[in-house]
Amino acid sequence: MQNMQKSKLTSLESVMRIALGCGSQGKAGFINVDWIDQKGVDVVHNLLEFPYPFDDGVADYIELIDVLEHMPSFTDDKKSFPIEFVNECWRILKVGGQLVIQVPHWQSPNTWIDPTHVRGYDLRSMDYFDPSTDLGRDYGYYSDCKFMVAKDLTLTGDGAPNNVIFKMLKL
Repeated sequence: MQNMQKSKLTSLESVMRIALGCGSQGKAGFINVDWIDQKGVDVVHNLLEFPYPFDDGVADYIELIDVLEHMPSFTDDKKSFPIEFVNECWRILKVGGQLVIQVPHWQSPNTWIDPTHVRGYDLRSMDYFDPSTDLGRDYGYYSDCKFMVAKDLTLTGDGAPNNVIFKMLKL
């Protein structure tokens, strides 16, 4: 019985979940990453600086909740930040690993209230990484990193678009 429990625990520990830009909301069972050293943060790292402090192909799950809309359009070397960010997550994920990104929809009434928001997103914004979509087929050259992309749209109380949640499976 003890050996079975120990091997079960070991297999659970081998699942790496990363919460990027966690702020003070660190999550149990995750490696919590933020640029400010505060309670709940396990790894202090500025997400504007590539590469992130993780080896290739180690993560089963990466999430970024309400962070990407704050990031600049371009890196210091003039590359698209959102594309470079997704590329970096692809590098860290195992094949079959999942990247979950929540961002405000461009029509959300909350998108432009926060003065630090740089952009809102559309339901199709991550289709560029999915070779099964028209945008992925036509503009797949944006990135060699491929995902199967599912998405959800949350609504405000009055039915307006609120957030887009991308669930991206590394191919």
